[in-house]
Amino acid sequence: MASARGAGRRLLAAALPVAAISFAWGSLEVDARTGAFAGIAALALLTAVPARMAARIAVALGTLVGLTLLVAGTTAHEVRRVADRGLSDIYAVAPPLVPKDHRELHVLVLLTAAAFCLAAAATAGTRPFVAAAVTAAGLGWPATVLPARNTLAMGVLGLLAAP
Repeated sequence: MASARGAGRRLLAAALPVAAISFAWGSLEVDARTGAFAGIAALALLTAVPARMAARIAVALGTLVGLTLLVAGTTAHEVRRVADRGLSDIYAVAPPLVPKDHRELHVLVLLTAAAFCLAAAATAGTRPFVAAAVTAAGLGWPATVLPARNTLAMGVLGLLAAP
């Protein structure tokens, strides 16, 4: 019973930070595939379930590798090609980007959102300062990329999301 309460506490602590991070990264795209970002958030929340930190880190790493294979390619060459093309698009494309026109950059946005969500979920509820730092970075990075964003609203969201 104590284990279920601990998992519930970690899930509750991770829910808002993960949702906020997913929203912030999704807002970098025009017509963002909300299903993709919601799926990332749901997968990330599963990371908070195991009782031991080592297990949560293993689940987070496994999930990130699985997502990478799913969206970027199944070979190292494919993943490297997607990363190279996406990184070259970073300075060529003004946000918000259109995912269908810049697939590789969209993949990088998804994977970066996933990495921050997974890190926040793995640490929320047991390592509050680490989780708050991950949440701040996960919200701050996309907030600095999109200049037309309502920065006051994003700041409030960041304060509310801090575990």
